Amino acid sequence: MRFINIIIFKRFIFQALLISIITVMLSQPMLVSAADIDSGYSCQTAKVPGATVSTCQPDPVGSVFGQIQPPSAITALGNGSTGISKFLNNLIILIYMIAAVVFIFMMVWGALQWLISGGDKEAVAGARNRIIHAIIGIMLFAAAFALIQILGTFTGFKFF
Repeated sequence: MRFINIIIFKRFIFQALLISIITVMLSQPMLVSAADIDSGYSCQTAKVPGATVSTCQPDPVGSVFGQIQPPSAITALGNGSTGISKFLNNLIILIYMIAAVVFIFMMVWGALQWLISGGDKEAVAGARNRIIHAIIGIMLFAAAFALIQILGTFTGFKFF
């Protein structure tokens, strides 16, 4: 039993010594090259009479978590509000293109329905309603366009 206690005590002393050595090493300023400054070190320079002294220590956040690089498709859009603005701009342009295609399709469909109605009052009324609804829909998109421009002015996002 005494032998086991000695082994446990030696292991405890070894671990405590190892932890204290690592703590002292990490707390001491290190000399690093300029290439190391960009790779996980935070450096500070101080002007001393007759010299400039730079001290660098490992960056605790960078050494634990590393650098996160966004995918290339996202970096092509841009970072921060620029990326969000470009994404929303592309999305709104896509929605307006789809709305324009649907508007043209509804107008042509209503016109053809009117032409082939053969004088039937219900068919003419249905065709007229289809054309009127298409015009109302495109007017709503025009109002939404104006609202987006106003919101873009207030938020700083550039649309269109």
